[in-house]
Amino acid sequence: MDQLLAFNTGLRRRQLGENFDDKLQLNQNNFIVIYDNKFILATGFFDKSFRVFQTDSARVTQVIYGHYDLVTCINRSEMTQNGNCFIATGSRDSTIMIWIWNGQKGLIVNKDLTAANSNENPSPGAILTGHIRQIVDVVVSSELGLVISASQHGPILVHTVYGVLLRQFEPNVDTILEDPSQLFMLQDAENICVIYKTNHIAFFTINDKQLNDLKVDDDDAIFAITMSQDGHYVVVGGEKGTVYIYRTYDLSLVYTYPSCDAVIRSLAITHDQKYVGKNFFF
Repeated sequence: MDQLLAFNTGLRRRQLGENFDDKLQLNQNNFIVIYDNKFILATGFFDKSFRVFQTDSARVTQVIYGHYDLVTCINRSEMTQNGNCFIATGSRDSTIMIWIWNGQKGLIVNKDLTAANSNENPSPGAILTGHIRQIVDVVVSSELGLVISASQHGPILVHTVYGVLLRQFEPNVDTILEDPSQLFMLQDAENICVIYKTNHIAFFTINDKQLNDLKVDDDDAIFAITMSQDGHYVVVGGEKGTVYIYRTYDLSLVYTYPSCDAVIRSLAITHDQKYVGKNFFF
């Protein structure tokens, strides 16, 4: 166990909760951890930036500006052997920006690494347009070279990482009538899971074919989702404090954990796939 947690000392030295915009309800879409766990990237700051923190000290190593309004979500692609990856950010300005993370430097850098001051005030590698309202979630795959994004009262769009708009999802309107609230790319990187605010979960191929969907408990609203490493199970949790486990291939319910007395905002499965971790909001 981390010594700061074990002895309950110095915890505030690693608090990231300053300068967040009060109007934004933070959730797991606002934070990512780089694969080696050395850096946390966070969004939601009132100055329209997103920031890079060192995990062990919470020291800010970069403050990145690019969007014209609040940065509302962030995600990263798979990482290369050198630790490089794409970082995708979405904003209230209705755009998605693609950034380059350099694993060796532990920084977001310009696409052209030979440019002067490439580590200071880096520029996005691409700006993706097509939405007209706030971006609520984004996923990016370097393997496929694709970015999938969802906006309030709008469609789900598929772009290339270079900014070319390819297609938009057309869900089954007979069963899904609400706005998308979260996206999740499945382990095979060829299918996408979409959570709609009414408590619908739908699966699509990246070619816009809806595979199946289900409706969770009528009185619940899903806020968090994760998946087992083998891609066989989806774990979701939400407003009622209940965690549900479904099989991905047919969305049949496998298990329901006893309800907690709090809203579940995020979920994680341990590396050995034996335990599920939950983040609560009272």
